[in-house]
Amino acid sequence: MAHQIDFGSFKHWEIRQYYDLNPNITILTYAGMLGLTGTELKAILMTDGSAIDKEEEQTAQLMFEEADETFGADI
Repeated sequence: MAHQIDFGSFKHWEIRQYYDLNPNITILTYAGMLGLTGTELKAILMTDGSAIDKEEEQTAQLMFEEADETFGADI
């Protein structure tokens, strides 16, 4: 009997590690194995969970909010 992996119990770092070690797997296939959407999986893969990533994400969000507020203000 083949060894089965319980993908549902993976932590985010394990998800990234498995993806790095299996370069032939597609995002959509892996997302399905995890019970996630492709967008959810990409969000996990695009961060290492460090404080720097969280700070950068927060800064980017603030920049987008400021841009939204100023867009069209000159009209």
